[in-house]
Amino acid sequence: MKYRVIKDIQDGWEGSAKVGDVLTRAWWQGGPTLMNGKIAICDSDSPYALTHCEEIEEDNHGTD
Repeated sequence: MKYRVIKDIQDGWEGSAKVGDVLTRAWWQGGPTLMNGKIAICDSDSPYALTHCEEIEEDNHGTD
């Protein structure tokens, strides 16, 4: 899954993310975390993730 930042995240776990950045979800420190490259930003169920990011719809290229 990928997420687009819609509001800057200034104080993430290891760094920040700016509007337009695309974050990926990975397992980090025991839980699912949004990552900016290899930098942990926030837990995927945190208020930051819920209010500062939006999930990017993935195109399945016609496969259902």
